[in-house]
Amino acid sequence: MLKISRKGITAIKTDMAVLFACEDKSLYKGAATANLVQRAKTYPEFDGKAASELLFYDVAGVAAGRVLVCGLGKIDDLNSEILRAAAGRAVTKGIGMKLSSIAICVPEVVLPDPEELPSAGPVMEGACLANHCYDQYLEKKE
Repeated sequence: MLKISRKGITAIKTDMAVLFACEDKSLYKGAATANLVQRAKTYPEFDGKAASELLFYDVAGVAAGRVLVCGLGKIDDLNSEILRAAAGRAVTKGIGMKLSSIAICVPEVVLPDPEELPSAGPVMEGACLANHCYDQYLEKKE
């Protein structure tokens, strides 16, 4: 099951919750969510750059079994395509891990370009596109 949510990280019960992080600005207003993203940035392997990821297991105070933090790059460079790609990567990772439920916490940010969609739209598009598994016309493996 795939869920897109604006709820705080503590309220979502799922196999994996997904958060987004920019290099230079917080995208979430909730204290628990913002603190977890800041905690991710303390690890040397995660800096918030585009396509960077950090996976936490069994975070105290969080209902999700895992929390994936996905980097988006700098806030001034953020656009719909970057959000769409990050959501797609997160869902693809969840499918690869054989998880039955993934919840994506939509950033509480307005994109810098007024022509762009609000952040929920591209996140939903990327997640749904990555969740699609084409199975017609495929031969069964023997």
